[in-house]
Amino acid sequence: MDALLASETLSARSWLFPFIAPWRVPAFIATCDAIAFLERDFPVAIHMPTVPREVLSIGAALICSGEIAGKQSFRTKLSDRKNFIDAGDPKNVEALSNAIDFALSDRARLRDIASAGQQLMSAYPEAVPSQDPIILALRERGFLA
Repeated sequence: MDALLASETLSARSWLFPFIAPWRVPAFIATCDAIAFLERDFPVAIHMPTVPREVLSIGAALICSGEIAGKQSFRTKLSDRKNFIDAGDPKNVEALSNAIDFALSDRARLRDIASAGQQLMSAYPEAVPSQDPIILALRERGFLA
């Protein structure tokens, strides 16, 4: 983490948060331009995390490890730098830094990637998280697509 935060671009736009209650996670995701989900080397082969689906469904750009991207039911539809950003192996700090730098260097492009990811999830209704009242209120007020 220290190596990533040493970058001026990253340190100016990165925060570390304490535990967030699960029922507050969708509202938190909705406030973010991008979410990095970098789980890797998980010891249970059948583990299929749902965080990527939640991030994409809510409309934030997803930066995730190649391992996690490969575990998604919609993995064949994921396209690096089109509807998500593939960080590869997050143990490779240079590659991870490049992926995050790519995400942060052009906000309009990042919004396009997030929008394409959200559109992808509309084809997978089982992947859409429950309708959080905070998300609905933000959408009604035009803060979210």
